[in-house]
Amino acid sequence: MMLWLFFIALAVKSGRADDVVILKKDGAEASIHRHGATVISWKVDGRERLFLSAASKLDGSSHIMGGVPIVFPKFADWGPDRPFHGFARISRWDLVKAQDGKAVFELKDSEVTRGYWNHSFHLEYSVTLEPKQLRSALRIINSSPTKFDFEVLYHTFIRVQDVRNISLSGLQGLKYKDKTRNFDEFTETRDVLKIQGFTDSVYQNTPKIHNITNTIDGQTLELKKSGLPDLTVWNPWSEEIKTFSDLEPNEWTDFVCAEAGHVFSQIELLPGCDYEASQTLSIL
Repeated sequence: MMLWLFFIALAVKSGRADDVVILKKDGAEASIHRHGATVISWKVDGRERLFLSAASKLDGSSHIMGGVPIVFPKFADWGPDRPFHGFARISRWDLVKAQDGKAVFELKDSEVTRGYWNHSFHLEYSVTLEPKQLRSALRIINSSPTKFDFEVLYHTFIRVQDVRNISLSGLQGLKYKDKTRNFDEFTETRDVLKIQGFTDSVYQNTPKIHNITNTIDGQTLELKKSGLPDLTVWNPWSEEIKTFSDLEPNEWTDFVCAEAGHVFSQIELLPGCDYEASQTLSIL
């Protein structure tokens, strides 16, 4: 609790007073930072459900390491002098409204974004809080005179008491690329996935619902997604985490990233058309 309050206070102190939008609904609470429109906290029954690194910067100088960052228009590395995982997570979003447990943000192309990706676009992003649920919905609008291709992903950091004790369902029989093994392709044979070492795998055509067991106080978290056929599972483990300046060396036990996305293939969007991608996190 004190750590979470410290992060919120730091965000306000190091930036503008309106940097963090706080939603409340029947005892649940969520906080969204306008830098990246990143959900940095989600509390149910007084317990934090998202991981935010103690080493993460909240002053707008870098991406936020934790919560629910938005990856757009490209996943991972997409060329020299371009921001890893795209620019959406390092852009300051405009707040459209915040009321009744819901906040709406928007991001439009600018001279900066066109320097990386020369297209006109409009992103509309809503975060809706319910007593035991957090819903994120992103609408991508092509306002260019020509079509464009993109990738999108929610880089969700789920807080757990010990990543070695969790399991993730719904991946058996699916193809995946394993970045820890030269990005080679494999077929998942395990009925449930357990994190037992450095994990960085992208699963293709996954179910709409995944359950992650034994997160906090033995509870199960359900991840339900729409418009996002792929799922990336990531944890740096004890050695790889040392390569990250925005993660503390002992934090690898505290989270698992279950990232709903459309990254195995690109989405082609025609002028004037839109694409919607959403995820809902629920405590069962």
